[in-house]
Amino acid sequence: MIRKITKHDLEIIHHLNVNELGGSSDIKTTQSTLTRLLDLPDQHYLIGYEVDGKLVGYLHAQMFEMLYNPNALLNVISMAVTSDTQGKGIGTELMEAIEDIGHDLGLDGIRINSGHNRERAHQFYEKHGYVSNRDQKRFIKLFD
Repeated sequence: MIRKITKHDLEIIHHLNVNELGGSSDIKTTQSTLTRLLDLPDQHYLIGYEVDGKLVGYLHAQMFEMLYNPNALLNVISMAVTSDTQGKGIGTELMEAIEDIGHDLGLDGIRINSGHNRERAHQFYEKHGYVSNRDQKRFIKLFD
């Protein structure tokens, strides 16, 4: 079952971030970020997949618009599914749900960045009709 993420999903989201996505945030940071994002429902879309009352996957997307390109998109920031439920269609249902949200909002499509070494993820996205249109490097500068 697809549903909106709530603050009660903190522990499983943190678990998914660390164990499935390789994230390094501690749970207090995850809690602070989740609380802030839930307060921005017109910019951030957080959906989860629940089996037998337990969250087993989630997807986070945000609005993405550019001055140099006319397409208004949802940008998938993260998607994770517990390793024991991968391959059961949960990721597909999450992707279809975010696409439905994008359609309902009148947007032009979905954007996803994926690390060059995540070949299984690339195959998943391509299987679902996504096309890689450029190679990029990501640059980050963290403030002190």
